[in-house]
Amino acid sequence: FKAEKAAMQDQHLATMKSNSDRVIIPCEFCQKPVKSYNLENHLTICEKADVIRRRRPSATIERQPEVAPNAEVTFRLQSGPLWDTVKMYARDINLVSLHRRAYNFLCTRSPEHGLNRLNERLLLFLHNYESGNVLLPLTAASKITEGAVLEVVVLAQEMQSEQTTQAATCKHYHTR
Repeated sequence: FKAEKAAMQDQHLATMKSNSDRVIIPCEFCQKPVKSYNLENHLTICEKADVIRRRRPSATIERQPEVAPNAEVTFRLQSGPLWDTVKMYARDINLVSLHRRAYNFLCTRSPEHGLNRLNERLLLFLHNYESGNVLLPLTAASKITEGAVLEVVVLAQEMQSEQTTQAATCKHYHTR
């Protein structure tokens, strides 16, 4: 068993050396490069293997079934006890459109929410009942498939500009 493990590690290292000595890791949301590693100097063998898995996601991550761009995808938006069924064309589904749809859903279903800057307070999570963690952050619009449940969570934390406004108007509790 140890010999097989060592052979796998050697194979991973050989693969990394043949591909490049630098690996660029993309952001999960926008796919822009956010990290660049020099493999030879900074990573352990386990970290190098993890970088390889990230570079070749098809080998480790189960791909979502491809949906035709003109196909309609039906999924559910939910926020606590409020929910609504949504139909969108697959070509129109992206993180921005989902965020906008979630904002409109909350404004329509709960117009008396009274929150300022609601669009900046929204977090989107995907229900995954096979995972130990039922709510997984939505990192790619391609994860929205037929019958998916998208949970809309509203942050209750005050936004930065709201805190400074309160500090300016309420001198009893805040100092400048």
